[in-house]
Amino acid sequence: MVQVKNQAYASNVNSKRVTDTFLSVAKYWGPSGEEKVVADAIVDQFTAMKIPGATITVDDTGPRTDSNTGNVIFDIPASPDAPADAPALGLFFHMDRVPAQAPTLAPDDTIELVVEENGDIHSKDHQTNIAADDRAGYAEIKEALDIVNEQGLKHGRIVVIGFTREEIDGAGAHEIDPKYLKGLDYGYYMDAEANEELMRGGATIASWQATVRGKAAHSGVNPQAGISAIAAASDAIGHMGPLGYVGEGRTLNVSNVVGGTTESDGSPVFNVIPDKCQVAGEFRGVTPEDIASLESTVRDSFAQAEKDHGVRVDLEMSQEPGFYLADSEPVVQFGAAAMRRAGLEPNLTFSMGGSDASPLNNIKGLPTVLLGNGVHEEHTVNEHINVSNLVQGSKVLVSLIEQAAEGKRV
Repeated sequence: MVQVKNQAYASNVNSKRVTDTFLSVAKYWGPSGEEKVVADAIVDQFTAMKIPGATITVDDTGPRTDSNTGNVIFDIPASPDAPADAPALGLFFHMDRVPAQAPTLAPDDTIELVVEENGDIHSKDHQTNIAADDRAGYAEIKEALDIVNEQGLKHGRIVVIGFTREEIDGAGAHEIDPKYLKGLDYGYYMDAEANEELMRGGATIASWQATVRGKAAHSGVNPQAGISAIAAASDAIGHMGPLGYVGEGRTLNVSNVVGGTTESDGSPVFNVIPDKCQVAGEFRGVTPEDIASLESTVRDSFAQAEKDHGVRVDLEMSQEPGFYLADSEPVVQFGAAAMRRAGLEPNLTFSMGGSDASPLNNIKGLPTVLLGNGVHEEHTVNEHINVSNLVQGSKVLVSLIEQAAEGKRV
């Protein structure tokens, strides 16, 4: 059983207000690159809060990220009564959504949302997802700030950032000027799923492309003169061992195999031994050791095919670095303590998907973990969230802010 030390002002979460905030932004379509309609609504809501000394900025990353807006930054200075050693918090979310099987919609079209008597929120007739990933994160952050503001709570510096294009390539997080993160101690990104989740790792994603070159020959008249690039590629794939789930924190996939000769209309030419085959795929791992092992598997498999078949292989790899924070890291311990304070036992996890936490950790240098916003079945037409999830996410954030205002560091 979780021992609730002190829910204090977390108990003041207003379920109607946090729900209304969520509905006010979830109704907009605004997929990746077309977030302006959402950003404008958020700027208006932040402005209406009238928090003393706070600044609101929409940065200039739009042209570089191929978005019609920039990241939204809401920088709230520490209250005068906050201790000098209060940790400065970054609270993050992303504004874009996955366009899950929706009807044709313009960026500023609205979606009809339903709130059931039991508190479940979904789209009418489940026509599309509801952008709970990650506008629920925004609503929960906004609710926490509303409580701080209306109760006059002391607080350390808080920087709230709504990022663009997280669902596509994380361009908003990649491109944000580090000056907006300067002075922050811990980052908490409200983009995990279950409220109990504290995600302190995300997979490194390595994509690879191999071009296998053999020797063409007539497959009926002179097959012994040929070297099949497809046969060599097939053997290489076989040497890789099991594909898909390799083990905890490790996956390996072959996504594309293209080879052979075709006519101008795309129909196959059956009597030519193929001299070229292109193979592509990816592997993912959480730890550096996982990545090193999987890279060796791919390289060794194609090297063996070169030796066995006499082909030449050109292999290219690129990586999107993930992040991995030990359970003992201060950002993890501080977040876990706040969750317990809010009545949750943290479930420390890692993700095999990408997230903005990777560039925030690796490129921007800010220790950042993901906290659960309570979304269910994200990226599908059955995506839903319960009002209780919004309330719980808000309580965790209030607890983070209270904990920081006590000058508590781990």
